[in-house]
Amino acid sequence: MVLFPSEEWCHALADMLNNSPEHLKQAGDYVGTSTWVINPDGALTKTVRLYFSFAHGKLIDTGVIPDGETRPTDDTTTAPLGVWRRVAEGKLNPIPALVRGQLKLDGKTMHVMRNVKAVQSLFEHVLRMPTEFPE
Repeated sequence: MVLFPSEEWCHALADMLNNSPEHLKQAGDYVGTSTWVINPDGALTKTVRLYFSFAHGKLIDTGVIPDGETRPTDDTTTAPLGVWRRVAEGKLNPIPALVRGQLKLDGKTMHVMRNVKAVQSLFEHVLRMPTEFPE
């Protein structure tokens, strides 16, 4: 089990995605960067920001963005830890969650929508991650 949100979780996800022929087929054309903002909720007492950089479907750079550092990205998705947990456990579909505002998407939203297969594949792999959460 890997703790979410953490540097280790990001790298485990990168390993999973980059070694998945299924993901690389679905996301092969995707190039972009994204930040996930995990807001405090329950045992998580401070905001954590995760960075993802994709090139032709491969996750080439990822990790926790240190406090005080900024990284410009194509889009930013924000939600409290409890919402991210429900997504990761398969209890909340991320696409309808975006539409309902449970996950807040800022930035190049059309870029995300044009690459929905890549986004769906990313979240399908998130579901497969052996993830634990702050308790």
